[in-house]
Amino acid sequence: MYAVLHLPNFELQSRLRDDPSVARNPLALLDESSAAGRRKDRHRIVQLNRAAREAGVESGMTATQGQARCPELHLFTRDIAREQSAREALLFHAANLSPRIEATAPGLCTIDLKGLDERPESLLRLAEHSRESLTCLNLQARVGIASNPDLAALVARCARPVRLLEDKRGQVAAFLNPLPLSILDLNPATLQILHGWGIATLGQLTALPAEEVIRRLGAELIPSHELAGGGRDRPLQLHEPAMDLTEAADIEHPIEKLEALIFVLNRFLEQIAARLETVYLVAESLTLKLKFDDDSVFEREFRIPDPTRDTRILLRSLHTFLESFTAKAAVIGVSLGARPARAAERQLDLFQTSLRDPNQFAETLARLDALLGPDRVGSPVIEPGHRPDAVKIGPFQPDDRPRRGQTTPAADTSPRFGPALRRFRPPLPVRVQVRRNSDREFLIRVDSQELQGHVQESQGPWKQSGDWWDVDTEWAREEWDVQLSHGPLLRLARDNEGWLLDGIYD
Repeated sequence: MYAVLHLPNFELQSRLRDDPSVARNPLALLDESSAAGRRKDRHRIVQLNRAAREAGVESGMTATQGQARCPELHLFTRDIAREQSAREALLFHAANLSPRIEATAPGLCTIDLKGLDERPESLLRLAEHSRESLTCLNLQARVGIASNPDLAALVARCARPVRLLEDKRGQVAAFLNPLPLSILDLNPATLQILHGWGIATLGQLTALPAEEVIRRLGAELIPSHELAGGGRDRPLQLHEPAMDLTEAADIEHPIEKLEALIFVLNRFLEQIAARLETVYLVAESLTLKLKFDDDSVFEREFRIPDPTRDTRILLRSLHTFLESFTAKAAVIGVSLGARPARAAERQLDLFQTSLRDPNQFAETLARLDALLGPDRVGSPVIEPGHRPDAVKIGPFQPDDRPRRGQTTPAADTSPRFGPALRRFRPPLPVRVQVRRNSDREFLIRVDSQELQGHVQESQGPWKQSGDWWDVDTEWAREEWDVQLSHGPLLRLARDNEGWLLDGIYD
């Protein structure tokens, strides 16, 4: 058995997902792609809702004719970004029912139900659950179930809103025979010829000899004639849905204020959260993409410290960043993607410390970053190289070091020899008397605010250098170990700026 999820008026539905409250008004979608060859009344209505149809509006009318019939008619144009988001939402939902799905057409998805419970009551419950889940995503769906993919697509188009057609010859024929020929999407010329023959239904078409009809009307009628007779069992062209959940839209009126942008993002987060809830997943990161009317594009990824699908927490992360973000042009396109993940399961010990609210802590760091500037808030990260104390500020990462009494498998437990060096950060400036003898230098005396004394013994110098290929970051230094006559063992260093007291040995 196969199930087909059908979204009637797919382009119009996609256009209204962000604001379903207006769906009660008379609405119509204009087709601008075929208007290039017409000089007047270039925009024609291709899709309309029930309220517009009851008001007398018909498909194929021009925009002027539609508004003459119904002054309250709201006209829309296609939004490719919204259609792509609705298509991904449909396929993502279908993939959670079965791994064998096909993106048959825009707004039409076919699901192979092999391996599932195929009792009629179970199939009807599955169809009703799918319809309700898509309704939560602001998508009105019809669900049809039949023995082959093409027949299931016909059933879905006729469903109100769910229908199961069992694999019985009498039931299939009783369903197909009264259906009009227009449901087959035939060529207008072919449809006119059939009407001229007095053929108006699928039953009348299948009553004609198939070979004679195909010989007169062409081989392109073969699939339609087979479908009118009950269809055939064909293999699905399997589709693998994207892992990231994305909601996007092109903005008709450019956004210049933060409040309007936050309103759009909140709508997107609600739809993403609804999709995540149906599969019991959470969002571990968000990707925001903004398109501006000067053709520039901005993109940024937001890591969620504690993955969640709570829209308030997710929106807070976006709002905190956007408060300090300045755009040079108005926003004409918005895209928000979420990477799903399983919710973390952890049990805290009695003496284990952790952040009470990781997301709140991350928001605090973001505010500090906005106040203090980039690269001033985070965790110190040791840079690769031999330069002492070469660190930079990186993103904050929670400390995962073992608690007291625990050791990691990679812990180095080998014994240490020699005294420990207690370093000064930053190093302290000192004055050093040096005596030169041939090619060697001898340190005589060390003076600083902290200590003074004659040098009893010294070892060195040990020379270090690095980044010689970059004039701005090139460095070089010499290090000495010095024992004072009446004092501690010191580590001295000399660079281009002079002598420094690097540390004291225990």
